[in-house]
Amino acid sequence: MSSTVYGDEPLIENESLRMTRLVNDLLLLTNADSCHWHISKDETELDTLLIDLYENYLPITRQNHKALKICLPNEIFPPLLVDKDRINQCLIILLDNAITHTPPNTQITLALQQNNHFIELVIQDNGNVIPNDLKSRVFERFYQVDSSRHHKEHYGLGLSIAFEIVKLHKGNLILKDTPDGECTFIIRLSYKS
Repeated sequence: MSSTVYGDEPLIENESLRMTRLVNDLLLLTNADSCHWHISKDETELDTLLIDLYENYLPITRQNHKALKICLPNEIFPPLLVDKDRINQCLIILLDNAITHTPPNTQITLALQQNNHFIELVIQDNGNVIPNDLKSRVFERFYQVDSSRHHKEHYGLGLSIAFEIVKLHKGNLILKDTPDGECTFIIRLSYKS
């Protein structure tokens, strides 16, 4: 008679979820490469999208001992024609990245701003410094800046997926230095996209 070991069930379930996420991410990127990844654009109020993201992530950032701040402009921006779900996915990737790489007791900021003919969604953090010579590589698949500090649940695909989502919207995903911290990711979308 064989005995069943139940202690490994959570481990097996977690590993199955990790592998499912990896396969799904690879499928998304394969569809992007073969130009079979389509988006469905609708008029979307980006300030509302950011507020929803802020409200959903506030408990998570607090649990991780980080402050989450939102900065919205006083003026009202017209709705933008985007795939709301995909832009939200991109924001989640960037926010998850900020939470993972920002030390405790620091702040992550979500912002919406206008820059000439563009609208910008900004995620600013005080995470790890990314040297200038490596900034262009962060959007490459499987690339991780600090190979000695891999987080087991990350494969280095998130930023490349975010990059592809923004590219599908004919926008730019930009990485800049934060004035008093480390990283600012900017999703720049045209009003005419």
